[in-house]
Amino acid sequence: MDQLDRLGWAIQATVVVNEVWIGLRVNDADLWPHLLERLPPGAQIVTADTAFVDIMLSAVHGGEKSPRRRPFHFGYLNFKRVSRSTNPIMMLDELGAALQNRLSVPGY
Repeated sequence: MDQLDRLGWAIQATVVVNEVWIGLRVNDADLWPHLLERLPPGAQIVTADTAFVDIMLSAVHGGEKSPRRRPFHFGYLNFKRVSRSTNPIMMLDELGAALQNRLSVPGY
């Protein structure tokens, strides 16, 4: 958990969906608009502070592909890795699906 928190986050924000506070953060600003597209309808950004949230989503861009390197991109929900892909859009799709699944659980 500490290792994930220590990453350099390009953008962080908090959104509210049906009274559930969700922290969002990405280490590459290019991921931000794609992450926002995967939020449930009615999600509203309320603050840039992610200190006190019910759910934390973290999207980690693994870098650029090169002939000798195949980067992996990771999605985390509450510090649990829920996505690992060489395609950043696929990683965000899986992260969005994990969020939808979590929000469908009674109590959220």
